[in-house]
Amino acid sequence: MPKNHLSAILILLVLLCSLLVSCGEQPLADIPAKTLLTEVLARFDNDGNVDIYHSDAAENDDAYLDPGLAGQTFLGEYGAPLAGDGSITDFAHAIPSGLFAFEIDIFKTADAAAADAVAQMLGTRMEMKTARRTEIEHYLSTDPSSANELKALNDMEIWRIGNYVMLLATHDNTAVKNTVRTLLGAKAETDDMETAGTTAAVTSADTVMELTDPVTQAAEDGFTMTVTSHSAPDRVVLGGKCAVGAKIHVEGGIKDYVFGTDYNSWLVEVEIAQKGESLLKIRQELDGKLSVPLTVEVPYDKSVDFSDHGIYAALMGDHFQGHFVQQLDDWMGTNLLDEDGISKMTRSLKDRASFCEKIGTKLVFMVVPNQCLIYPETMPDRYPRSTADHTLLDQFTAAAKDAGAIVLDLYPVMEEHKNDAFKIYHKTDSHWTDYGAYWGCHTLISEIAKDYPDAVPMVIGEDISFYTREVEAGDMMTHFEVDNALVSETATFAEWLVDYPNRPNIYVDNRCEIDNHLVSGNQVITNPNAKDKNLPSAMIIRDSFSFNAFAYINQCFSEVHWNYTWDYKFKKVDIKRADVDYLIYLISEKSLGSILY
Repeated sequence: MPKNHLSAILILLVLLCSLLVSCGEQPLADIPAKTLLTEVLARFDNDGNVDIYHSDAAENDDAYLDPGLAGQTFLGEYGAPLAGDGSITDFAHAIPSGLFAFEIDIFKTADAAAADAVAQMLGTRMEMKTARRTEIEHYLSTDPSSANELKALNDMEIWRIGNYVMLLATHDNTAVKNTVRTLLGAKAETDDMETAGTTAAVTSADTVMELTDPVTQAAEDGFTMTVTSHSAPDRVVLGGKCAVGAKIHVEGGIKDYVFGTDYNSWLVEVEIAQKGESLLKIRQELDGKLSVPLTVEVPYDKSVDFSDHGIYAALMGDHFQGHFVQQLDDWMGTNLLDEDGISKMTRSLKDRASFCEKIGTKLVFMVVPNQCLIYPETMPDRYPRSTADHTLLDQFTAAAKDAGAIVLDLYPVMEEHKNDAFKIYHKTDSHWTDYGAYWGCHTLISEIAKDYPDAVPMVIGEDISFYTREVEAGDMMTHFEVDNALVSETATFAEWLVDYPNRPNIYVDNRCEIDNHLVSGNQVITNPNAKDKNLPSAMIIRDSFSFNAFAYINQCFSEVHWNYTWDYKFKKVDIKRADVDYLIYLISEKSLGSILY
């Protein structure tokens, strides 16, 4: 069903259900929203993973919710006004800091009409939270708290009692409701009459697809096939080991394929007939000679459904290069902004840049290019490339520069090093490598050095070197639903030649997959080597591409305020209090939509 239809249905349900509120109940107590939220949060242990806001807070208070942030949070547009003047008389919020689902929003409204408007607004908030589900599943899969976070999404609802309207996204909404009822003096049995919402409709598959053929097949010259797994009803992923420099030929799909390989590993994705079974023959070509074929029968299987992986669904291109479907909008140009979108983005960027200029902080955007646009030759031909002469990043760059921000163009340096001996992007993981991050940070620090000459980029061979090592595959295997151990990649890693501080290990053991728990949280890093240098301070708003940059940036600033990863909120109070020289957005191009407004 189209997204706009789902939105209309959700909002209609909210409004229709709100009409069921009983008119003959006992009067409710008049309790401040802040008091209700405080009592409710006492029932939960959130370990500081929420930002608390309320309507009584002064502008210089942590709990102050400025209009820009309110619009960004509840309407997806920085600075957009909420309900009409005077219709919201009181509010208190517990909004996630970073990639978490737990949230409680309490609005007290002036009358029933205002309550309806707030319920509709919270329906928009529900949609935005649901859209981030796959991120939570992807990055919190090994975190013990992930079960509660997913339950919070599954049970998310809009609840109305009297003129109070609430969005509840917790693992125990009943406890919230009972606490609120007790404080307001409401009857417990009125739940059906008070509920004005519905739970989030998106659910997650509980099982992982089994491999079609988990048994290793082998031919000559080290050619083996260990992976044969559906990636769609009419697509299959094949992979294994090969000779260095070999090519892989696949016959029996909708066409004959020839793929490049990477070191001694191969992984390909082929389309098959949309009925019956396809007999695939896979050969290795080495020195112009084809091997004896490995064979596998692959049925068209309409039950295969990876939709629950959302934007993190993976696709495999040529030369063993994986991509996330999140990049397809940039590749095909389907996310280009119209005039209205450009106008909204421009207003938002000018507000942020003006605020930063006022407090003496330079605003910098560092956007890491998509793999598909650096290696376009690896993209499957079933996805047509945009013929437009500009991208969303181009639109953003023009608006940000016009607003007075610094925008670092990383395309030249990524293009320059795309064919180096060391990889700038992993093949089976969604992130750039330590080597790619080095060159991205080299660009950043070179820009900073214009004002702070002591901020010198690290030197390869003196401060750091790089090496390759064969390890298990990265995070894309999760989204192909293939065991990481069945695929290996010769990946690039950093070796530090100087004992610099604040550079934790960021990888899962024996994989090129990142373990984010040491680097994803809200933390302030002070550089002990900055005592005799004139180095600036910075705050970083970021996504997961910051993980590889973490160690590099820590060495070149006196102090770095690392915000929670995936928390893109522009929090003026926090920024002003940090009193930093630079506010840096460090995100991947595919995440650009998260910071437009």
